[in-house]
Amino acid sequence: MVKDLVPGLLKQIEREFANGMANSRKLFLLLDKLEKHMATYADANEQAIEVGEILARVFAETIKPEDLPDGIMYYNIAERIIDPTLKTNHHLVTAYASDVQKTLNEKAGLRIKPQIPEVNQERIDGIVKRISSEPFKNVKWLLGEPVVNFTQSIVDDMVRENANFQYNAGLQPKIVRKSSGDCCEWCDNLVGIYGYPDGVPLDVWRRHRFCRCTVEYDPGKGKRENVHTKRRSGSKEDIEARAKLRNKQWDEVEKEREKRRRSRIEKAKKLNQQIETRKQSPYDKETLAELEQKKWSIAFKNKAIKFYRNAHDAGLEFNSHAVARVMDRARSAGLSYEDVVSACKGLPRYIQEDGRLVYNTGKNIYLIQDPETGSFVSCVKREKLRRDWLDLGDE
Repeated sequence: MVKDLVPGLLKQIEREFANGMANSRKLFLLLDKLEKHMATYADANEQAIEVGEILARVFAETIKPEDLPDGIMYYNIAERIIDPTLKTNHHLVTAYASDVQKTLNEKAGLRIKPQIPEVNQERIDGIVKRISSEPFKNVKWLLGEPVVNFTQSIVDDMVRENANFQYNAGLQPKIVRKSSGDCCEWCDNLVGIYGYPDGVPLDVWRRHRFCRCTVEYDPGKGKRENVHTKRRSGSKEDIEARAKLRNKQWDEVEKEREKRRRSRIEKAKKLNQQIETRKQSPYDKETLAELEQKKWSIAFKNKAIKFYRNAHDAGLEFNSHAVARVMDRARSAGLSYEDVVSACKGLPRYIQEDGRLVYNTGKNIYLIQDPETGSFVSCVKREKLRRDWLDLGDE
């Protein structure tokens, strides 16, 4: 009988997580601000990031591919480890944010209890499903920044939940999006104060990976008044009308997401079709000439040329720069030729501002492809993703 590794592993994760929480000076200072009724949603955001980073760090230190059966975190293992730990994060973050909201309500003279959002079970299930679909070494990154992003998004859910509740109660809440000061142009364009709900662009609630911008909340003061009927808003008819409008807006968002997803799949299909064509095409003489001219040792040069030829025979085209980068960076990360080919034949994971596609190998090594030619033009090593890499999502 195979021993169930989950109970012991989960206990270790919980123990290390508790130690990380207890030893965090940042959390100590944030708790101090909360007890003094000085904490804001910006502090709640900082608390969420810290909690998420602690859990991500514990995952990285405790879950090893060699400890998993066949090197895979099967669904029954992933669900029993990831689901309860992310729900713990939800509890910790909403508890802190709830006290922040309570302080804001009191300062605004509102006797309204803070509203607690439900856990985003769909997002947790998505992580569990994705991480159990491949060897753990290829998908362990899902227990890194995505865990931090999930935890940070709990604060956004808290803001939206309370804004919605208070708006339906006839108040005038405002949503405030602030830049972290070190993000991207897309985020900078969303900075502002918005009247909830009609004045809030849907993008305000979105955040890309490694985004540290904040979504904060201002309860506002006083009841709304309809300037045409001179009556207070918040009636059953008003609430139903606003609900229909919001549902229509979210339907449009989902349609746009589906459109982007289908576009990505079609683009990948076209690139895969090019693979079969390139298998029959001759080697690129210019690339071979450039490799021959490199000032490398004869042995290294022969390996590079062999890599180029083998990749071409497999239907993958690399320019000389990409070959050099793969030989240097991918090999140093322990990636085999088969690992590189497998990543290149998969779906792109990100897209750059210039339209180039980014393929993830799972070892902080990323392959860059020109979608127009289908040729791989670079191979980069990054501990953190570039700000301009747009996450294309999982399939």
